[in-house]
Amino acid sequence: MRPATVCPDPRPMVKPEDLLTDREVRQLMEGFLRGKTAVDADDCVAVLVWAQEQRFRSLLLTWVLDGSIQPHVIDGEVCLGLPEGAQP
Repeated sequence: MRPATVCPDPRPMVKPEDLLTDREVRQLMEGFLRGKTAVDADDCVAVLVWAQEQRFRSLLLTWVLDGSIQPHVIDGEVCLGLPEGAQP
C-alpha cells in the first residue's frame, strides 16, 4: 500500500511570508539590470519567477529536513506527503 502523498502543484497556495519581499525584488532587479542598457520585460518576469521558485524549493526542503513532510518516489517522480505513521 502506498502512503498518502501530495505532488507539488505548479502553482501552490502561498502565505505572504513565503513571497519575495519588496526589498528582495528590488535587489534582484538591481542585480539583473546592472550593466544593461535595455531589457525585455519578459526577461525581468522570468528572473522573478525563477527567484520565487527557489524560495519554494527552499521551503519544501526545510519541511522535509524538519520532518514535517516526507519525500516519496512514485513512478520516478518525487512527491511529498505526511511522514510514515502520521495521522492526516
